[in-house]
Amino acid sequence: MKRVIKYISIISIILVNLSLTKTNKVFPKSNTLNNCTAILEVEKNRNSKSIFKSDLKYKLILTNTSNKKTSYKVEMENTKEELKNLKSRFSKSKKTIKTSSLKAITLNSKNKSINEIVLNPGEKYTFNVLLSKIDTKSFNTWNLTKVKVYSLECKEIIASTILKTFIPNPELR
Repeated sequence: MKRVIKYISIISIILVNLSLTKTNKVFPKSNTLNNCTAILEVEKNRNSKSIFKSDLKYKLILTNTSNKKTSYKVEMENTKEELKNLKSRFSKSKKTIKTSSLKAITLNSKNKSINEIVLNPGEKYTFNVLLSKIDTKSFNTWNLTKVKVYSLECKEIIASTILKTFIPNPELR
């Protein structure tokens, strides 16, 4: 009888240790596991501007918030993602907001095209997004350009922002 109690107590201790080991493990999300974090912000939070000439620059700042050296790629696309918010903010009437496309390229501080950005932990990189008119006859329209930052190590979008550009009628200026 004493042996049975002894075996039961040993088995109980083993089971308790196994269950504690399993419950203490935390399974982080993929970007935390791979340490893929960054912050993308527009300088002075000026993500809305008007384009009066043929082109316009936005200055953006990318900060590596991970604890390892990371490579990034910046891509842009015309979007209508925040069109509803734009309408409620800038349009007093119930008219639909017209949109138009702009050509977008990324440039470093020396106005050279950027293919890849490599940053050490905590390092910041300032770059420009140059938006150019494609259609010179589209006036009183908006362009929404989504800037997406991909981590090449994690193969996913880790930061993004939307640039809102109004294209006014230049004759009314």
